[in-house]
Parts: sequence; C-alpha cells; structure tokens
Amino acid sequence: MYKAGKLGEERLKEIVALNESAVNAEFNSIVRVLVKEIIEVEFSKKINKISSYEHVVENLNMAGNTAEFFYEKLIQSLLEVETTRANIQPYELDVLRDLNKGHWDVYEMLQRQMEADDVLIPVPKDQTLVARDPLADVNTKATCAIDFGTKSTVVVYHDGKSSLLRIGASDQWVEPRMEDYENPTALHIIDYKQFMEDYRSKEGRPPTRWEDMTVSHHAAEKIYQKNISTDVYYSVFNELKQWANAVGRRQLLQDSTGRKIELKPYTTLKDGDFDPIEIYAYYLGLYINNMQRGICLKYYLSFPVNYALDIRNRILESFERGLRKSLPERVLNHENTMKRFKVKAGASEPAAYALSALKAYGVEPDEKEKVEAHTYGVFDFGGGTTDFDFGSEYIPDSNDYFYEIKQFNNGGDPLLGGENIINILAYEVFKENQQVMRDNKITIVIPNDKCKRFDGSQMLVKDMNDGDQVSFLNLKLLASFLRPIWEEKGDLRNDFGSSNVVIDLYNTSEEKKPVSIKVNVPMLQGVITEHIKDGIDNFMGTFKRAFKANESEWTWPLHILLAGNSCKARLLQEQLIIRLLQELEDMSRYLQKDVSDIFRLYPPLGVSFNVEALVKSITASGVEITDEQREILDTMLYKEQ
Repeated sequence: MYKAGKLGEERLKEIVALNESAVNAEFNSIVRVLVKEIIEVEFSKKINKISSYEHVVENLNMAGNTAEFFYEKLIQSLLEVETTRANIQPYELDVLRDLNKGHWDVYEMLQRQMEADDVLIPVPKDQTLVARDPLADVNTKATCAIDFGTKSTVVVYHDGKSSLLRIGASDQWVEPRMEDYENPTALHIIDYKQFMEDYRSKEGRPPTRWEDMTVSHHAAEKIYQKNISTDVYYSVFNELKQWANAVGRRQLLQDSTGRKIELKPYTTLKDGDFDPIEIYAYYLGLYINNMQRGICLKYYLSFPVNYALDIRNRILESFERGLRKSLPERVLNHENTMKRFKVKAGASEPAAYALSALKAYGVEPDEKEKVEAHTYGVFDFGGGTTDFDFGSEYIPDSNDYFYEIKQFNNGGDPLLGGENIINILAYEVFKENQQVMRDNKITIVIPNDKCKRFDGSQMLVKDMNDGDQVSFLNLKLLASFLRPIWEEKGDLRNDFGSSNVVIDLYNTSEEKKPVSIKVNVPMLQGVITEHIKDGIDNFMGTFKRAFKANESEWTWPLHILLAGNSCKARLLQEQLIIRLLQELEDMSRYLQKDVSDIFRLYPPLGVSFNVEALVKSITASGVEITDEQREILDTMLYKEQ
C-alpha cells in the first residue's frame, strides 16, 4: 500500500477512495486510492505546520480542484510504485488505461473493506483506471535460478527462453554489459527503523522505500567509491555469505541515521530478527515479480559444495521468506496457487555452471558423431569460496532431457576466494607494519583461519567473533586500498612504489589517523601465488580421486571449465597452466598413451585467453616453456571459433 507523506511529527492519514457500484463499470467514477508523499514538495515552506489531513485540504489553494490534485498524485504513485520500492523504472500510463493490462494495486484496493478514516476521491469522467487480478499474471511455467554468490549474485529467469536480470541498477535504460548481470551481494542500510517498520506492515509487497534500503549495484557503488566515510562503511553490508557461513559471528552495523544494528550469528536468528539475506532475497523478488514480467513461483538456489547442510537449509528459508514477501497479498492468500510456490536447492554451483558452459562452448554429446559423453571438471574460484566438480554429461536413455549430468566427485576450499585473498593481503600489510599500528593504537580483525597471529598481536588483532567496528573498518579500508594488487589494475609500481604510502585508518578512540605504511607488492603477489597453488593442489587431488573411482566411465579430453570472477586473474590462469603441463608426464606413464591432448582449458564465460600474454608471463616467472609445450598449449587453451 502507499503511505501518505511524513509531515512534521506525524504522517498524513491514508487517503482512500472507494465506490462499490463502480467495480463493474471500469472504475470510471470513483476508486479507492492511497496517495504517498503528496504535498511535501508543493508545501515545503508550510511542511512543519501541517499535522493532519484536514490541515492539508485547507492549504490546497494553489491546487484549484482538490480532488483533481489528489487524483494526479495517485496516478503518479501508481506508475512509480516499483520505482519507490526498488528503483525500477516507472510503468507506462497504458498499465492503467489498457483493458488488456491493468494494475495489481488498483485491484487490491477494491478488495479491501472501507475503513472509518478512508476518504472518497472521484475519477474524472473521461478517464478509466483498469484493475488487474495478480492471479492472472502467475506464470506456472516460469522458473528462476539464483546463484547466490559471495561478491555477486546471478539471476536467470526462464520462460521458454532464458534471460539474465540485473538488480538495483541506477538506470535500467542503459544498454547492459555482461558484468551488469553480476549483481553485487550487498545491502546499503539508510533508515533501518523506517524500512523494517514498513517491511513488517504488510505480508506481501509492503510499502518499503528504496531511499531507506538499497541493494546490489547501487549499494556496491557506495562501498567501492573513493574517500569512504566511516558511516558508509558501517551502513553497507557486503559480507552476507561470509557472515552466514561463520560460526558465532556477531557484527555491529549502523545505518545512515546513526542507528546501531546488532547482527546476530546467522544460525541463532529467530523470528523477527534482522536477516540481511531475507531482505536481499526480497529485493531480488521485486525485480522478478512485477507487472512487467509476471509472477514466478518456482525458484532454484545454488550453493557452494562445501556449505554445511544446516547453513544451506537456513539460506533456503531466508530466501523463501524474502521471495514470498515480494508477492501480492492476493496471490499469498490463494491457497491453491501457493501450493506451487517452491524454493529449492538446485544443482551445486559448479555443476550448474558446467551445463551452461559446455553448451556455450559447443562441447555436448552428439549421437551422429558417436560422442556419447564428455567428462568435465569445473574450477569455480569465486569471491568467498572455491568449488570443484567432476562429472560427465551424457545422452540419457529417456527422452525427458537432451542431456544429463553424472557427478563423479567434488570438493573445494570454503576459505579460498578473491575477496578473502584481498583480506589476507590487508592482514599481511598490517602485520608488516605492526609497529606503526602499535604506535597509533590501530587494530584489525583476523580475516580467517588462513591467517595466523604473530607474536605480540594480542592488543592489535581481534578475532572475527568479537571484533569491534573499528577493527572491521580497518580491515575493509586496507583491503579496499590493496584491491588493485589482486585485480592488477593501474600502475602498481608507481601507485605503491618503493617509498611509504599513506592511508587513513582509525584508532581505538575512533579517530581518523593518516598512517604511513610500506607495501611490498612482490611479497604480496607471492602470497597470492601460494594461496592459488594450494587451491590448484586441491583441484588436482580431487581430479585424481574422481578419475580413479570412475575410470571405466571416463572420457578424454577432460574439459576443464574455469568459473567465477577470480578465475579471470592472470596469476590463477598462469599457475594452473604450469601445473597442467607438469601433470602430463605423470599421466603419460599412467595411461601409456600420447597425453598431449588430454586436457582442454576454457576461460570463464564472456572472457578470452590471451595466449601470448600468458606464455610471456609464465616465462617471466622463471618457468621455461619448450617448443613442444607451446604446441600443446595451442591445443589445450580454448580459442573462440
């Protein structure tokens, strides 16, 4: 429902119009309406003096006709209903005029019983407001797949054909880039109290406002901008999955109004507690379920392979609550329809990726060519976790599906991810500059179990579970500062150089302090390489176990599919190629055959290999590539057709 604007200390009463006799007459006389934010602009000079609806009417001299004034504002609010909630572009006027379209909210207004403080507003005689039953827009054939990622979330809507959705983008009219569909997993909490009050006021499509809570691209723009203030860092939460998967992790947030928010450990949440994952899912639901797209009832959520079952189930429950909240109450109250509403765990993230990537790269079984199966391995190196999956895509005996997948083995590392590596770099720089940190009483939280305490760190380093806001903030500030080293953006030599660089951090008294620190880029790149090598060792170990246990069903070559943003990193591609070349000798002895063509390596979708640059980089790292290995690389590395 639409709220009246807040005037002075009180909100305007809801302004409602209803004429039961007009329900079957195309609503061309009087309809029930709720008008939001009607007079804040028109009466900015008188705003503090207005305290009631009657007072508003008395001051509507400039409007001429009071009923027309409110009617125009009603039309505007109906067209901008999704803009107000979720920053989605306004509807065109035909949604209210075209008899083949119609507006859900007009329908729901007409269904509600008139209350004592409702007011009647006439619709001009020459105009029509068309209502639409939300049940008419339920699409029982549509499905929605959601890859809930650490850094970003991908939403795929399927209704005959598949389409990617971008969430929270500032301008939906701008032609999208591929990366625009990687929706940042982030919340920006602006007015927590007002948002939660609105969110809880209604079971479906509550009157929340984008100006009180934003998500995705809009929220990420805040956290990644330069010269971040402390209130932005406290109000932007972009560690939803890390928080969910960390046992006992508590965290204090603060909205833009200064209100403190205690975020309890995920597994301890009870009904009514603030759940950022539920709120994020609610916003995803608003972009999925609206009068442009219709209503989807079937959702499939993918998870990292190494998440514990209780965490997976809780995330499913959070998504179910949030997605349900995005539906109209008319749908929620229709028992037979809601029996179809499902939020289920889909394939694991790497297995789901394998299906898409194999198709995109044209690597699918073909009966005509007598290729009955292809064996694949997915190296999914994301923001927070690394997942592996080995299996086979084959043509099934039944005609239900074109292809099916049989998984041979999987594995991964729940602590290896691009965002985690950046946090590790921040901790390493903090450790290398511990004396200046000690002198300025600057603390930090230890990012994860891959980082070890150093001697004398008791006062400087806080555990994740009991870290204070300042310690978390310093970790984020250092990580943001060092991000270009991981992403290899800019001129690292000039940006960090041989001399010290200055960064603003916060001491235990929450005072900003300019701190001069040394950043050893080669040392940090070595840290990145060692963590990547650990991940590759884990991947190759999983490969060998999968091969030995399923040798009779194995086919060559093994199609290795790189997935996740972190697989775009030069260091990852470089180290994996080096390792694959080294493995050929062992595989030759085991298979007793020519192994020059047993591995095929594919870049993440939307990315191409720069073979010459990779060879040059590998050589520069001190690893010599022979002419024979260079020929193998020409076959191993996928090239666009």
